[in-house]
Amino acid sequence: MPSKFAPDGQYQSNLDIRVGSTFNKTYKWGTGTPVVGYDLSDWTAKSHIRAKLKDEEYLLELSTENGRIELTATGDVTLMFSEADTLLFGDYKKAVFDVELFQPATGFKKNLVGGTITFWPEVTRDTP
Repeated sequence: MPSKFAPDGQYQSNLDIRVGSTFNKTYKWGTGTPVVGYDLSDWTAKSHIRAKLKDEEYLLELSTENGRIELTATGDVTLMFSEADTLLFGDYKKAVFDVELFQPATGFKKNLVGGTITFWPEVTRDTP
């Protein structure tokens, strides 16, 4: 079975998001077996979703600053997409993303996870 980790340690993850629905995904950053999570309570994080890797503009930014990423003292990193967020992707079939963690006190930066997102249309819709 191929590794889900890039050579630099970034976890490779492919997400499936239903357009028009709320979507949350939690990753854990830790070490050992069982995994003991790192304390991320004083860290920040951001993620850009882009149609293509080399695109200058991003479709959406998730961050601890805008409340779309939550970090915990037990190593959990939760990405939170609202219904309005996922509706932004209605014209797209795929995109790319990654999640960057930053420790302000030390300046340490870690690209924790990245991969592709596949967007799926929703069959059930609100009627006007």
